[in-house]
Amino acid sequence: MKKILLFSALVCCVSSISLKAQMALLSFSNLNIDGSTVTFDINIEASGDNIYLGNSDFVLSFDNSAFDSPVFSMSAAGDFRTESDTDSDAAITQDNYLFNTATSIISGNLVINLSGPNPASMPAFERRVAKFPDGTPKKLGTFQITGFQSGDVSLGWIEASTLVSTITLPSFTEVPVTISTSSVLPVELVFFRAVVTKDNIVDLIWETATELNNDGFEVQYSRDGVNWSELTFVVGYGTINDPQQYAYQHRGAVAGNNYYRLKQMDFDGKFTYSDIEVVHLNVTSAKFSVYPNPAADTINIEIDPAGTNTIIRLHNQQGKIVHDQVIETGVSTATLQLHHLPAGTYIMNIMANNNNLQTEKIIIQR
Repeated sequence: MKKILLFSALVCCVSSISLKAQMALLSFSNLNIDGSTVTFDINIEASGDNIYLGNSDFVLSFDNSAFDSPVFSMSAAGDFRTESDTDSDAAITQDNYLFNTATSIISGNLVINLSGPNPASMPAFERRVAKFPDGTPKKLGTFQITGFQSGDVSLGWIEASTLVSTITLPSFTEVPVTISTSSVLPVELVFFRAVVTKDNIVDLIWETATELNNDGFEVQYSRDGVNWSELTFVVGYGTINDPQQYAYQHRGAVAGNNYYRLKQMDFDGKFTYSDIEVVHLNVTSAKFSVYPNPAADTINIEIDPAGTNTIIRLHNQQGKIVHDQVIETGVSTATLQLHHLPAGTYIMNIMANNNNLQTEKIIIQR
């Protein structure tokens, strides 16, 4: 009888904290598959006022066809606070919930019996009952299911309740969420294409349907399909359920085959490669004639064919660029002025827009 009176007094006391209408949105996040273990977080977002959880039950639907002798457990406590809002109380309360919470699989459902302290006084309530602040998503806990083999498994809300609801009156919004484990990839890539433009530029375009913890894409290039180098890194959208489009232009494609692929990177360092795209460029390599050599104050460069954008760079013996000039497309003969350079030996690099490179040793005599 004494125990009932104590709890009734506590209900009256805590009820005075708030009279606002309350709701709580339940959601999943951070799905991860490591071998035969599937882990995920369950989150609570309070709306209307703070939510307090004492001894609470959460039931999830579970298709166990992709598992062999599955075992369900809580692997980490949530990041909730207490009414006292001190780090020490929060740490003790999180440990209490982790230690006392029971998990089980019953009739194809995942059952979480969240068990915290049974407060016998207002100070005990403020220091030991999990608090989920209004408008701030917080993790209820991290859970794992072992025994995963292959295929699909779906998780969805069936019900959620808490004994403290008699105090704070929250209404749980049980939004169905389906998580498919048929693909370990954090990103669902719809397509990846490489398309050559009329200017021999390669447009790389790709689209994702959904993204989970996606740091971004390393765009990789190869001349032989074996040895790869990074062209650029395109930042992803993290976690998003809407389709997203990406694009990158490669202006250094060469005559012949050019190979491209994406290296999709997770925030935790894990990565996955896309299929390889191959494009072929029918580009005629330009030929260059340089004269006179040795030269005094000018030197001529003939370009065949003339329809090639060309970069001329002159280096001294120390490797420093002493002359840099662009010859526009359509010019067949260009003259370089050398009168500002001292006599000596120089290296000339001639590079066309299709990346074919010609090197000439130039001697200036006066």
